[in-house]
Amino acid sequence: MISFYQYAREYPPILVRLLARHKGGLPLTTSEISCRCAGHGWPMSSYRIGIISSALDWDEIPFGEMQAFLLACDVDFTDPVAMNRKKTYLKSQHKFRYLIKSPEFHTILKPLVARYREHIEKQINHG
Repeated sequence: MISFYQYAREYPPILVRLLARHKGGLPLTTSEISCRCAGHGWPMSSYRIGIISSALDWDEIPFGEMQAFLLACDVDFTDPVAMNRKKTYLKSQHKFRYLIKSPEFHTILKPLVARYREHIEKQINHG
């Protein structure tokens, strides 16, 4: 069984943000994630959501923010069934296509996808 810590390494904040979506629907907006964080008792500005969303690891994210961000993005490192669904999805050929439907696609999500792909490419080539 994969541990919380292994999931945290495999699913950095940038990937969690890219996976954040309404059940079977549109990607969550930055504003929606911010509201959801507040709903989980950890208010965060859209600016802070942006900072966390572009992070390539959890190293500089306080645990409370990490927890609220994960809950807001509907990612639960303690649920192996849910995480297996995400792992299966990430193996699909058409991953992240739903992001195009977001009003934030060109301004926020497309640059995050490029940053994430660059990060993965560096990991593959150097590691």
